[in-house]
Amino acid sequence: MLSSASDVLAGERRHSPATLAVELAEVFTHGSQARRLTYVRLRGLLEAHLSFEEAQTLFSESIDNQRVRVLRLASLVETLIIKHHLDTADADTLRVISQDVTGYATPTLLHHAMFTKNIASIFTPEQQAAWGTSIDSFQWLGCYAQTELGHGSNLRSLETTATFVPELDMFELHSPTLTSIKYWPGALASTANIAVVYARLLIRGKDFGVHSFLVQLREFATHKPLPGITIGHIGCMKHSIFTSQSTHHFQLLDARIMY
Repeated sequence: MLSSASDVLAGERRHSPATLAVELAEVFTHGSQARRLTYVRLRGLLEAHLSFEEAQTLFSESIDNQRVRVLRLASLVETLIIKHHLDTADADTLRVISQDVTGYATPTLLHHAMFTKNIASIFTPEQQAAWGTSIDSFQWLGCYAQTELGHGSNLRSLETTATFVPELDMFELHSPTLTSIKYWPGALASTANIAVVYARLLIRGKDFGVHSFLVQLREFATHKPLPGITIGHIGCMKHSIFTSQSTHHFQLLDARIMY
């Protein structure tokens, strides 16, 4: 005899009682009681400064309005980080919480998650010291440009080239084909003005493989793309948490850089 749906549900509840305390579940989610308490403390700090509207996920609003809201929230987060002297771990947690609150990825996500991490792990201590103030003050808003239209994350197949020009002591970056266009860099559309770009290093015709290069994309004063750099939008990711990321593509046409 077949059981009714209500009988099946009652049986499942008897064998799987929901007796796990909410706090214990949160400890499991965060990994430890200390991390849970940190999350609760920082979330309370942020929510104390938010209106009801700012704490909502509104997929029905326009992309422009979404971006205005998440940028305003990102500005608030950075202000709280400075005001309360949060260390790096707490600052990163507060940025994640801001995304939990709104349901949108902040336009500065790639700046913190990828751009600054690449600067810290790949470039020299002297370079990091020289660029630190510009990065920390957000004069430089960075993104991460690795993936290409024809290759995704297949590093060995990347086509973008960085040719060293010895008489100028500079590198000339170039996207030689349609498939070499840098595709999907988050924050590139409206936010980022500089990027860590992955390209094949060419010196006197010899290919030394893929290396990372710091490339200014836009004028810092006007936010206009620099000569040799063409930027375009890949389209709207409707009802996505990454809609506010302003994802674009860009092409390098013999753009010259020093790093």
